[in-house]
Amino acid sequence: MSDLFSDLHGSTKGEIEKKIADLDEQKRSLAAHIAARKKERSGMIERVKAARAAMRSLSPKNDEMRLKRDEIREIQGAVNTARRKRDAINALVPLPYNRVAERAEMLRVKLTEAHPHNPVTLDEEITLLKEFLSLQAQIAYKQSSNSHHQTVAKGLERIGILRQEISSSKKDHEEQAKSLSTANDHLKSADLSFKAIKKLSARIDVMMKELKGMYDHQRQINRELGRLHAFIKHVLESKGKKRGGNQQLEKRILSGETFGMDDLARLMKSGGIVEEGLSNKEVNVKARERAPQPKRRRQVTARRGQGRIGRVDPEKRR
Repeated sequence: MSDLFSDLHGSTKGEIEKKIADLDEQKRSLAAHIAARKKERSGMIERVKAARAAMRSLSPKNDEMRLKRDEIREIQGAVNTARRKRDAINALVPLPYNRVAERAEMLRVKLTEAHPHNPVTLDEEITLLKEFLSLQAQIAYKQSSNSHHQTVAKGLERIGILRQEISSSKKDHEEQAKSLSTANDHLKSADLSFKAIKKLSARIDVMMKELKGMYDHQRQINRELGRLHAFIKHVLESKGKKRGGNQQLEKRILSGETFGMDDLARLMKSGGIVEEGLSNKEVNVKARERAPQPKRRRQVTARRGQGRIGRVDPEKRR
């Protein structure tokens, strides 16, 4: 068994007392820090409880706002698709729809009405017909472009309305959150969101880990203080004094009773358990094993159909 005071031998009482004073100061500072941390953590726990209770009353409006945001995302996707198609068509047909329609109408009149003073040859008629058919295709493209443009315009208008509704809902949400925070001391308006509650919960878990580390450090300080006090009591102050009374302690240890750090230090200082005590114990155990066990008296029982043994017949008593 190693010596608990191996690093303290050779130190004076003043040096040990100085170490004790430093450890006491660390212990007081650590206790104050632990108390402050516990108070801060309990305050955060109350804030989370109050925020969760308040979010139950605000959750219907949050669901409504979430649905509106989903609708905005859906409309925005349709608007972007329609805008890309419109821009692609306008790149193919840069002229406006009205000018294309006017040019097609002029060609139609020229092809369908006869002009005696300005007759059209066959080649010119074929060329005009090709241009007319090309203009008809461009008109169809421009009509599709106008349809896509209407989709973009209506979508942007609907997005603007939804954003206004969300903005007004946010204002109502902030006003309701402010009223709830004024009614509850533990509640803050900034805590009324699932993101803020999640951050507070994570911070509470981190503080719990910090407190566990502080508690471990506190236990180490207490153990070191007990060791230093035991060294002063059983080593420094016991020099020159008559050492005795260890036999009772050895008997207690050998019998299986519990003992403290002071008893352990005293026993180690005296040199441990004497072999004589161990040998006496072994002898006593062996003697008990060798001792003959007392024989148990056999109990005689009556057989079936017979009377109880030891019972006297009433006729014989007479």
